[in-house]
Amino acid sequence: MEFRVGNTFGSTLHCSYGAFWLSFAMFIVPSLGIRDAYAGDERAFTVAVGIFLMAWCLLTLVFTIGALKTNITILFVLGCLTLAFFFLGLAQFIAVPHPSAAIKVNQTGGAFSIFCALAALYAGASGIMLPESTWVRFPLGEFNYGNPSPAAAAENGSNGKQHA
Repeated sequence: MEFRVGNTFGSTLHCSYGAFWLSFAMFIVPSLGIRDAYAGDERAFTVAVGIFLMAWCLLTLVFTIGALKTNITILFVLGCLTLAFFFLGLAQFIAVPHPSAAIKVNQTGGAFSIFCALAALYAGASGIMLPESTWVRFPLGEFNYGNPSPAAAAENGSNGKQHA
C-alpha cells in the first residue's frame, strides 16, 4: 500500500523485511538442505546465520539513518529492530562455544524484538486512525521542521524566511 501513496521509504522498508522473512525461512526449511550443506559443522552454520543477521542489522541501521526526519515512533521501531538483529546475530556467533551466554544474548535480542513489534503495532494503528472514521489519534511524535512561527521569525529577524 505504500507504493500506492507514493511512499518510497515505506515501500522499500516493507518489501525488504518481507524478503528478510522469506530468506530467513530458507535456513529453517529442512527440505532445502541448507543446514545439511554444512555437513554437521554446527559452528559454521551458526556463524553463517550470524553473518546473515548482522547484514540485516547494518541494513536496518541504514534505514534508521534514512528515517531521522520521520517521527519518534518510527525511529524507536527501527532502533529496536537494529538492536534486535545485533543481539540475535551475536547470539549465533557465540552459540557453539558459549551456549549458556548465547541463550541470554538471544533473550536480549528477543526483548528488543518485542519492543519493536509493540511500537510497530502502535505506529500501524496510528496510520488507520483517520479523521473521517474516528476521533481517536495516536501521536507518533512528529518532528516540526516547517517554517518557524512568526514570533520566532521576528526574533531571528528573518521575516519567516529560512536561511541556508
